Amino acid sequence: AASASVQKRVPIAIAAAATGFSLLCSPASAVGIKNGRLEECKAEQNCISTSSIRNASKFGAPWSYLPLTSDPKSAWNSLIEVLEELPDATIISTTDNYILAEFPGFPRGVDDLEFLLNDKEALVSYRSCSREVIFVYPFQQPIGDLGKNAKRVEDIRGRLGWEKLDGGYR
Repeated sequence: AASASVQKRVPIAIAAAATGFSLLCSPASAVGIKNGRLEECKAEQNCISTSSIRNASKFGAPWSYLPLTSDPKSAWNSLIEVLEELPDATIISTTDNYILAEFPGFPRGVDDLEFLLNDKEALVSYRSCSREVIFVYPFQQPIGDLGKNAKRVEDIRGRLGWEKLDGGYR
């Protein structure tokens, strides 16, 4: 009787995986400024953040706009312009020092992209994070985003011509 039960479960598990049956967790990523910083990335999230200093695989170095301008307002306006030019970006909110934008996620859903301006240090921090973490049965590892969040922020930095303050390590 036990072997019959196992035989029934295995095809169901294979069918579930083959059809894309998934379990979603963390339905919304936390956005906004907390204690003067953007949120760090959780271990299971498809995410990159300048605040993820305890997780090297989720850390992204902050940017400096000084190679092009010393005016924070001009730099901030340049960042907004670049975001407005991206066809898949939707800017949700902007202030004098914070931007929240949304992008289509991979493999589905929405990615939140945030920027925080520190005009005293001429730095821009960022966080790009998928709202959903997707697990496919029976695996316990989340599905990756193929580096889409990291590539997105690097593409934006490249369009701006700003310096990445990583000491040449990344």
